[in-house]
Amino acid sequence: MSMLEKSQALASNLAKLTLTYWNAFLLAIALIGFLVGELWPPMKAYKDSFVVLGAVAAVLTLLEVKLLLEKRREAPLQLSKVRMFRTMREARSDILSGMVDQVRLGSKGSITIVGGRIRSIIELIREFSDLVSREAISNNPGCKIRLFMMSPEFVGNLLLPGAVEVEKQKERSAAVMAQMRAALQEIENLVKSTSFSAHKINFEIDYYNDIPFAYYYLLGDERIFFGGYIWNEKTADLDGPSSQCWEIVNSASEFSAMHNWLQNRAAFLGACSELRKGTDIQRNANFV
Repeated sequence: MSMLEKSQALASNLAKLTLTYWNAFLLAIALIGFLVGELWPPMKAYKDSFVVLGAVAAVLTLLEVKLLLEKRREAPLQLSKVRMFRTMREARSDILSGMVDQVRLGSKGSITIVGGRIRSIIELIREFSDLVSREAISNNPGCKIRLFMMSPEFVGNLLLPGAVEVEKQKERSAAVMAQMRAALQEIENLVKSTSFSAHKINFEIDYYNDIPFAYYYLLGDERIFFGGYIWNEKTADLDGPSSQCWEIVNSASEFSAMHNWLQNRAAFLGACSELRKGTDIQRNANFV
């Protein structure tokens, strides 16, 4: 590096330092000037000027701190990169708007949903179907939706530790299994309806035989909504959509790592679906 480049780099660093710590420099100059005025008689006439300079620096510093505090307070009211909802139901309208945005992208749109017993998800899909029916058809329709859910048969035999008796759990599991089968029939009917067929939405469902750790919605490469399943000892059940739901948008620093992890989980379930049909994970249907 030449002497000129070194000088330019030094000047640039000094300028950045001055802009960052301008208030400290002003206060230091004011203090030194005041002390010099006190100790050196020829500078005594300028002592008051340094006092004023110090006071101005202090006031400007307070104003700067106040502005920073106001910005922090207002930040959550602006478009946040990471948001927390008390429940999935509270996030419902945001999830639906994100799903509709993917349909507008046509064949470039994709929606991945990983759920459990889909009791809350079926309500969302009903509303989604209604919203899609009002949307204009894109030039290149064909959004892809893939839903992963627990196998109804697996849920029908599911017993969890907790304070609920085994017989009562068996009755509950049988009732939930029947609800899931009815929900699947409803989804099939919705997918065959005009609202889905007009947009050529490709809807695919996969089963898995396992206890879910989280539910989530991957809305293309734009947004993620997710929440965890919490074991409730009193009810001997898993609380999912009633627990906190988080949203991360693609401008957040956390988005890439979280999206890759959840996408990998979905890809794993899909790979198992192909590899072990009829065993732990099985392909249910591919509706077009």
